[in-house]
Amino acid sequence: MKRLILVHGDKGGIGKSTTARALLDWSIRQERHYTAFDSDHRNPHLFRYYDSIHPVKRVDVMSQGGIDPVFNELATGDRNVLVDLPAGVGTSLERLFQEVDIGDALAELGARATLVVVISRLKDSIEVLRLTMEAFKDVPTDYVVVKNLYFGDADKFTRYEHSKTRKDALAKGAVEINMPDLLDDVYDCMDERNLPFLKAISKDELLFATRQRVKSWMRRFDEELSKAQKYLL
Repeated sequence: MKRLILVHGDKGGIGKSTTARALLDWSIRQERHYTAFDSDHRNPHLFRYYDSIHPVKRVDVMSQGGIDPVFNELATGDRNVLVDLPAGVGTSLERLFQEVDIGDALAELGARATLVVVISRLKDSIEVLRLTMEAFKDVPTDYVVVKNLYFGDADKFTRYEHSKTRKDALAKGAVEINMPDLLDDVYDCMDERNLPFLKAISKDELLFATRQRVKSWMRRFDEELSKAQKYLL
């Protein structure tokens, strides 16, 4: 069954694009290459980091008809489709559902959606997850909730842990995973060179200690992603 994998976090700086990059990198190394779309027109990180080693198509899902290339690819291609959604897309979901009956489209294609929702410890993140589940209530959808540990250790996400939204997500079969924190200096080195994770661990790109930190981060996040592979591969 093909998957439409949507990476969502609503607000900028939540770690959405880092998650999308890690997912694309992981799929390449798993030899289960996604067809990738970057819909973040202000900060197209997925395109900037990965188009040099894996084609990334740019779309604007917030514009009228902008989602069409994604569904056309899902209909005609033989790969799962990954879309890095823009910050603030939540305000456009209602219009998007008016344009396209996403549930009907996926059913006709024999496909399912995977919503990868990246959260911080703030109440806003819980609300984004709640609103997303409400918007997709009639769509064949599975959920992966990503705790971004940049905002604190996993056991610090108590607001989310005790929320009704989490209970509802788990009732829908949601898988929870952790995205490890990556040292700011390491992240900045990769950003300066537009390095995908795959290239950042090569001997020619970064200093030894920096490269080892990237390797460790990738290994730990790979282990987390593998927990949700039934919804991602």
